[in-house]
Amino acid sequence: MPGDSIVIATPHICLTAGSRVQASQDRRIEDFLSFANEAGSSGPRVLAGREVMLDTSRGSDSRLDSLSLPGTSWVLVELPPRLCWPLARRRISSVARRGFRPLLAHPERYRWCWSRPERVLALSAMGVGIQISARSLSAPGPVGLTARLLIETGLVHVLSSDAHSADDQVLSGLLESEVERLRPGSYRTLTIEMPGLVLDNADLPPLPLRPAGEEGAG
Repeated sequence: MPGDSIVIATPHICLTAGSRVQASQDRRIEDFLSFANEAGSSGPRVLAGREVMLDTSRGSDSRLDSLSLPGTSWVLVELPPRLCWPLARRRISSVARRGFRPLLAHPERYRWCWSRPERVLALSAMGVGIQISARSLSAPGPVGLTARLLIETGLVHVLSSDAHSADDQVLSGLLESEVERLRPGSYRTLTIEMPGLVLDNADLPPLPLRPAGEEGAG
């Protein structure tokens, strides 16, 4: 991985977690970043955000700001696994109404997405980013089927690794070949171009993304 690459670590936290919980996590994150960035220019730069469980539709502006991805108004969010579609949409829109940009993690894990993957189009129209997990591509059952379908049809902005260690096998070279097999030309879009827009605090293009090489492709 080149030295100018950026990795964002996103530990989990609930929106309802108290200030003491967040402060304790902040200290652990600071220690982690100090250790991870000791490599200097020889390794990727490591930043820290959060993956925020929307266990409520309420959350103050200051709370969301403290949990957003570094230097941006993007907030990486996830949902309770069994939440129905109307409530899922309401909780995500509650983040957008406060002036933040929700980036939805792993929609392929939710039943409402299994049954109607095109629902992510409604979220995209609200300015929501869609991020799937690379680990889902090899998952059995509806999770794997949905993840692959979202890539094939251009219904995803960002592909995250979901790696939990530097030697995690999900980071092997097989990942790029699998993504390119599903949608040629999409690997760079999903792992460099779209994440770059997030880090630049820019809007993501509406879904579906056009195949690489087409005019206006993301």
